[in-house]
This record gives sequence, C-alpha cells and structure tokens, in this order.
Amino acid sequence: WMRDNHSGELLFHVERAASGTRMDIASMAAMAIYWNRNYCVEFLEEMQVYCGRDDNILANNLWAMLTSVEMVAVARMWSIFHLAIVMPMRWLAAHTHELKDYNWGYISMGKVLDKLKLDLESIVQQPEMIHDESFMMSMMDEWADELPPFQDYLTHQFEEKTTSLFADSSNTKAVPLKELRKELFHPTDQDNKDSTSFLETYVKVAAEAWIAELIDETKGTYRFLSESEGEYSWDHSSLKLKEALMGMVAVNDLAESSFAGVTAQVHVFGRIGMANAAAVSDMSRNGFLHRPVTKKGMESVDTHGLFHG
Repeated sequence: WMRDNHSGELLFHVERAASGTRMDIASMAAMAIYWNRNYCVEFLEEMQVYCGRDDNILANNLWAMLTSVEMVAVARMWSIFHLAIVMPMRWLAAHTHELKDYNWGYISMGKVLDKLKLDLESIVQQPEMIHDESFMMSMMDEWADELPPFQDYLTHQFEEKTTSLFADSSNTKAVPLKELRKELFHPTDQDNKDSTSFLETYVKVAAEAWIAELIDETKGTYRFLSESEGEYSWDHSSLKLKEALMGMVAVNDLAESSFAGVTAQVHVFGRIGMANAAAVSDMSRNGFLHRPVTKKGMESVDTHGLFHG
C-alpha cells in the first residue's frame, strides 16, 4: 500500500513487540506513531470505505485514536522525551563501563540523574519548554562535551544515520531522527501544530510523575540522587568508592539476558521445568557445548566449551 500510494516518502521503522517488551517501548513506539500517523489514517479510511471494514471495531478505534489531537500530543511528548532523555541516558548507562579513561564511572550516572530532576522541575514550572528545541536537546550536552564517544553517538544518530526513502528507485536517503526532530519542534502538519496546547498540559503531568518516581525512596534509583545523601550519589559518594567502581557495568543486562533465555525456553517448550529451562539457557549463553568445526579451532583448548574441553 505504501509502495502504491507513498513511494519515495520516509516511513519510520516499526517493530512487533507482542512477544516481549522493553521498558522504553512506549517512547520508541511514539516516534513511529507520530511520524507514520497520516499514512495509517489514510490506510484505515480506505479499509473502512472500500474494503467493507466500516464495522471493524479495531480499525474504527485505531482511526479514532490516530485522528485525536490529544493522542497526537501524547505521541509528540514521548517522542521528544525519547530523543532528548531516553536515548542519551540509555547510551550512558550501557557504556559506563567503557568510559574509565574519561574519568567516568558507575557513580557518574548519579550526576546525570541530579540534572534530569532539575530539568524536569523546570518543565513543571514552564511547560512550554517541552517544545523548546534548544532546551530539550541540550539536556545532555554537558556529558557530550566530557565524553567524545557519547558525542560521536549523538552525531551519528542525528546527523549521519540514514535510511532509504520507501520504495524509492533513486535510492535517496534521509536521516530519520533529523527529520523527526524538525517535525517535533517545528511542526508543519496542522494536527501536529494543533497539539501544542495539549502537549504543554500533558507534559506537566508527565514531568511531575517522573519526578515522583525519582524521589520515591522505595525505588532503587533514589539512592543515586544527591538529595538522598546515599553512598551511590554523586555528592555524597566517597572518592574511594568512585574509583573502585570505575569500569564497572551500570546496567543489569547480564541478569536480564539470563531471564530472557529462561523465558524463551518456557515459551517454546511449554511443559519444560523451570530448572531445566534455566540450565538450557546457561549452557547456551556460556557456550558449554561449543565445539569448533575447523581443524585449527580443534587444536586450541580455548575454543572448546566446558563439556568438550
């Protein structure tokens, strides 16, 4: 349908997330919803008018939501949050253990959270700042100046990472996030323009909720805020602890990978025992049964898994 009706236009990539999820899936999805919305509305209207789907509940509800300016505002808000906050913080957290040479370590994430809270408080006081490009997109500039690899990542994402326009025979390319950023902060679509007043209303609620999560003493994040006076906060951590945690992983990816492996086994083999599912996952992740297939590989013990080694 896109090839027939919108060949040569930019279509944001969409992923299926029904079989699993990530905590940032909502903000990731918001970008595709915001950009692809008009294509989806047009497609749904054709279904309803020309394909006898006018009584289809799913199509009607999707059409109603995608044509709602309030929903446009929500998608716009989360898209801005994703570009300005989620993506940069996700990179910093995931690469903290690789940034020791720049005097950046596990405890350094605390000062990022301190600034995030201050920025969110500014948004609560002045909700119109959510569509101020210079404010939103400079939230993480301090760390980009400090960490060259981080600056390289941001430059790649917003200036260099291209995709081909849909079904375009000339192979024209565009930088998706650069185009999305323009439409978020300087919209040309009328519905996107009309969403601004709702955006300012909703972002105050969202920022207040985000702050409430950060200062919730029952949440793990709280102890990284300086106002908690915790040992893992930037202002109250000892120099000895900061140095000791340099080069340490700041995320729980390894643990999550174990859980995901067990879940996959249970999904595929529904009656497998939990302990057995965990064992299969561990064997796979650690290469216990790995056996090289080349003669050169067979000669080295280091290339064998635990079982064959």
